[in-house]
Amino acid sequence: LTLPLPPLPEQQKIAAILCKWDELIATQTQLIKAKEKQKTSLMQKLLSGEVRFPGFEGEWETVTLGEIAEFSNGKAHENIVDENGLYKLITSKFISTDGKEYRRLKNRLTPLFKNDIVMVMSDIPNGKALGKCYLVEQDDVYSLNQRIGRFVIKKHDSRFMYYLLNRNSHFLAFDSGVGQTNLRKDDILECPLFIPKVKEQEKIATTLCACDEELQLLKDELEAIKLQKKGLMQQLLTGKIRVSV
Repeated sequence: LTLPLPPLPEQQKIAAILCKWDELIATQTQLIKAKEKQKTSLMQKLLSGEVRFPGFEGEWETVTLGEIAEFSNGKAHENIVDENGLYKLITSKFISTDGKEYRRLKNRLTPLFKNDIVMVMSDIPNGKALGKCYLVEQDDVYSLNQRIGRFVIKKHDSRFMYYLLNRNSHFLAFDSGVGQTNLRKDDILECPLFIPKVKEQEKIATTLCACDEELQLLKDELEAIKLQKKGLMQQLLTGKIRVSV
C-alpha cells in the first residue's frame, strides 16, 4: 500500500482542519439529541394533559381507538412491484425509515389518502417497528402492504392522533420479547386514548409539528456538513488541494 504523504507540518495542518469539521459534526449531533429529548418531554406533557395551552378548558375524555377510527388492513403487492411504477408501497421498512426506503408499484391494490394513519402490526421480539406509525400527507401516491394497518380518523385531528398512536404503550405491551409479535384487529381497536376537544388537539398537533420541522432542519444541516467534510477529505488527503503552513 502506497500513501501520498506531504511534509509533517502540512499533515498536521490538514489534520487540524479535519478535526474542526469533526467538532462541528459532534456539536450538531449533540444539538439534535438535546432537541429530541426536549420534544419527547414536551410530547409526554401535552399528550397527557399535564400541560395545557391557555384558553382551553374542559375535561379530557377516555375513548377507545375503535370508537373514533375505521380500521382496515393492507394486501400483498409482490406481483405488481415495478421499479418504474408511479406509486409507492407502504411497508414496515417504509414506516421504520420515515418514508425514505420504499418499493414502487404500477398500480394500487389498497389506495391511501391524505390524513390516513398507517401502523406496523408485526415485528421481531424487542423490535423498534411495532406500533410505529406514519401520517399520509398526499392523495394518489401510496398503497398499503399486508400486515400494515390503516386508520381513518373520524371527527378528530389526524395529526394529533398520529402523535398519540405512534409507538403507543398499549401496542408495545403485546411484545413478549420472545416470539414474533402480531397485533390483532381487536387488540388494536381496544387501545384506550385520553383526548381533549378537537381545537385543543389541533393546537397540540401544530406545536409538535413545528418541533418535527425544526428537528428535520437540524438533521438536514448535519447531513450537509458530513457531505462537505467528505468532499474536503478527498481533496486534502490526495493533494489535490494544498494547505499553506
